[in-house]
Amino acid sequence: MMTNKIKDWKKGKEKIQLEILNFNSDGSCHAELESKKFKVLGAIPGEIVLAEIVREFPDFSVANVSEILKSSSNRIEPPCDYYLACSGCQLQHLKYEFQLKLKTKIVNDQLAKSQKFEQVKILDTIGSDKLFHYRNHARLTVAKKPPFRGNIGFVNKFTRKIIKINKCLLMDHKINHLINFIQGKLKGMSQLSIRVGSNSGYVLMQPNFQNILPEIKSGQDKITEMFLGQPFRIGSPSFFQVNTAQAEKLSELLSVHLDLNGSETVLDAYCGVGVFSILLAPFVKEVVGIEISDSAIEDAKFNSRHLNNVRFIRGSSEESLNTLNSSPDIVILDPPRSGCNKDVLDSLLLIKPNKILMISCDLESFIRDSEIICSNDYTLKLVQPVDMFPHTKHIEVLGVIEKIN
Repeated sequence: MMTNKIKDWKKGKEKIQLEILNFNSDGSCHAELESKKFKVLGAIPGEIVLAEIVREFPDFSVANVSEILKSSSNRIEPPCDYYLACSGCQLQHLKYEFQLKLKTKIVNDQLAKSQKFEQVKILDTIGSDKLFHYRNHARLTVAKKPPFRGNIGFVNKFTRKIIKINKCLLMDHKINHLINFIQGKLKGMSQLSIRVGSNSGYVLMQPNFQNILPEIKSGQDKITEMFLGQPFRIGSPSFFQVNTAQAEKLSELLSVHLDLNGSETVLDAYCGVGVFSILLAPFVKEVVGIEISDSAIEDAKFNSRHLNNVRFIRGSSEESLNTLNSSPDIVILDPPRSGCNKDVLDSLLLIKPNKILMISCDLESFIRDSEIICSNDYTLKLVQPVDMFPHTKHIEVLGVIEKIN
C-alpha cells in the first residue's frame, strides 16, 4: 500500500502522496506533509498526486509529479518527451487558456501586495499565436565526461544533470534541425549558442567549431532579422527578444499607450540594438537611445543609419542620464531581469518625464522599481502582461507610468 509518510524516505526510492494547495509564482505548486513544505512541479491546485523528490533544501523540497490520483479539468497531456526532466517548462501540463489566466492572476496577486498598486488596472495577458517553436535562441550545454561526452542538452535546474535532447518543442524548427545534425559530435566543447532569424531564416552559431565539424558553418558574428517589416542587424553578444512574433506585438503596444502627436522627445534607456528607438522615430521629434553593450550600440547605429532624428549614447543608463542636454517627454525602460539601478531611477525623477513605459521580464524587479518611481509624483496607470514564453513561468509586463499633474 502506498503511504504518504516521509519518514525514512530516500530520494528516488519511494513516491509520496501529496494534496496540492495553490500555485507559486515560479510555476510550481505548494503542498505540505508532516510540517514539511514542498514545491511540486507538474501539478495543479486541487489535485492529489504521487511525487518524487528531486532535491531537498532547508526550508522546502522540490518534487516532480509522477502519477495523478485526482486530476484537474485544466490538465492536458504534456507533448514534450523531456517535460520536467529538463526543468525548462513549468506549465506544459496546463491548457493554454488556463496558463494565460494563471499569469494574469499572478500579476494581480503580486501587485496587490503593494498598497500603492491596489487599484491599478491590470489587463488580461496577451496570448501567443505560436504555442510551440517560438524561441529563436537556444543556449545548450555539451557534456564533457564519458559516456555522454559530446552530447548536447539542457542542465536541470535542481539536479544539475545534463539532459540530452534531440529537439525542444519551444525552439524554432531550424534550431531543432541543427541540434539533430550535431548531436554527439561536439567533443571537447562545453557550451553552444544557436540563434536564428525566425522571419529571415539566417543562422548564427557560437563558438566557432569548424575544426570539429567543418561541414556546419559556425562562428558567425552577426545575424539579420526582419522585425515588423524592417531589417535589424544583431551581433552575437547583443540582446534580442527570443519570441520575435510576441516582441512585435509588444512593440506595437508602445505606440498605442504613448498616444503620440509628433512633437515628443523620447529616451530609450537600455535600448539594445535600437528596435524601439527605430520603430518610434517616424512618429516623434527625436529619439535618444542609451546602451552599455558595445556590440548592441554598434548594431543600433547601423540599424538607424537611414534616420536623422535618432542618436545613440554608449554607456550605462545611470551615467548617461546625467549628460542629457534636454529633458525627454517620454522614457522607455527595458532593463535586464535584475531591473533598474537605483541611480537610474533617481536621475529619472530629476528630469521628470511626463510618461514612463517600463517593460520587464521579472515581476519582482518591476514592482520594486515602479514603487520607487510612484513614490514621487507618478502613478502606475495600467499593467499589460504579455505571454512571451508559453508553457513557462516567465511573464513579460508592460507598465504605463504617468506623471501626476
